[in-house]
Amino acid sequence: MWSDALKLTVYSSKPQPVLTVSPLWLSRGDSVTLKCKVEHPSAGWRFYWYKSVPKPQKGIYIRRQINGTTTGTVQDSYIIHGPAYTAAFRCKAGRGNPEHYTLHSGRKFVWSRVINGAVVTLQPNWPKIYSGEMITLTCEIKNGGDTEWEYTSTCPHCVSIVAESCGDSVTLKCKVEHPSAGWRFYWYKSVPKPQKGIYIRRQINGTTNGTVQDSYIIHGPAYTAAFRCKAGRGNPEHYTLHSGRKFVWSRDFNSAASLKLIPNKAQYVVSEHVALSCQGNSTEWRVMRFTEREPITHCSGWGKMIGSTCDIHRLTYTDGVYWCESGTGEFSNAVNITVHRMFHDTFL
Repeated sequence: MWSDALKLTVYSSKPQPVLTVSPLWLSRGDSVTLKCKVEHPSAGWRFYWYKSVPKPQKGIYIRRQINGTTTGTVQDSYIIHGPAYTAAFRCKAGRGNPEHYTLHSGRKFVWSRVINGAVVTLQPNWPKIYSGEMITLTCEIKNGGDTEWEYTSTCPHCVSIVAESCGDSVTLKCKVEHPSAGWRFYWYKSVPKPQKGIYIRRQINGTTNGTVQDSYIIHGPAYTAAFRCKAGRGNPEHYTLHSGRKFVWSRDFNSAASLKLIPNKAQYVVSEHVALSCQGNSTEWRVMRFTEREPITHCSGWGKMIGSTCDIHRLTYTDGVYWCESGTGEFSNAVNITVHRMFHDTFL
């Protein structure tokens, strides 16, 4: 007589439990809940709980069993009450007689701003630190103590520019994504290089050392121009990325570069032919366009560049701002073209 069949699965390697801790950031008076989860849960497990103790001189942590848990717990969770200091924990599980143990879990940290005997201070004490900046972390024990320490750290930086034209002046404002003290601001004009299809940065006169203020006013003829900025702080100075490029457009003619529309009229309609002619003291030109629907683009995307003229065979239903850029680094006056639909009269 045969019994019923029993399927037995034997795992060749020891399981490794997963430890979770809650909360990750502690406030004064908080308790910490540890949960130890075995990959293939079943009855009979006991759970063992450990603190990780740093040994900087050897570059390791050692495990120290949490007081009162020497014989383990039947529950797969454990609550620690007491001062809410930064700490690291691990767990393991065991079952059977003699007891068979899992591997130890990975190490999990809980973080706290509550000061323990060990104190870390940051210099400079900025609320936001960016990759590449130089800082000093100093560790000390209150009332004296240890001389061996180990440091652990975590860590985008972004800057944007706003350009506003008012009369004969332009106000630039440079905004760091996470503002804090200590920044200096650097201001640049974008100079077109049509032959290479690029812009180069040229620092605005008088701003080589930067400004403490996050704004800068440019006085003088209000010609079309493009600007960028960056910020820096610290010693040695660490810089943000450069901001994106911001244009200010002007209808004022620049003697070195100007844009002429052919035909030149107040209104244009869809499918109409238009030529944009660049004039000035350069042999190299490109015509650019800005619309609300797309980034700044070159004539080749919507017309044909023939010498110093951009020929648009058929206007599309796209309003835009157009201007010329010269090989000598000049911007022309800007022209706003509004395209209307073509309507036909209907007679009854």
